Amino acid sequence: MKKHLAAQIKLRAPMICRGHGLPFLNCGDGWYQLIVDMMDELEPMAHDMKQLYGKEPKLFHIETHHATMQVVIDDIGQDMDEVIERYEEMSESVCESCGQSGRPQGKWIEVLCDDCFNGS
Repeated sequence: MKKHLAAQIKLRAPMICRGHGLPFLNCGDGWYQLIVDMMDELEPMAHDMKQLYGKEPKLFHIETHHATMQVVIDDIGQDMDEVIERYEEMSESVCESCGQSGRPQGKWIEVLCDDCFNGS
């Protein structure tokens, strides 16, 4: 993912994406909105975790794994895990390159729309 997009995600979820530098996002720009929407749900939940249990969930990485977005965040509760699982499932039908509707395609099996797969 482009650095300026990763920076925007860090601004939207400062607790989850805390630390030096940008979050490690090894995926295409097409999943940007999917990640933003997920972080918009997770960030308030992270603040609740800190207030209620003293835990501070932190993002380790988001990357493509077998045509699915894989999200690794530590110190999460079941409610946060359910949100992450929902977005991971949604990623299976979103083109990783452009964000349009897609499906698993190609030798390395990534989620792409037909236009991005064909290089249009």
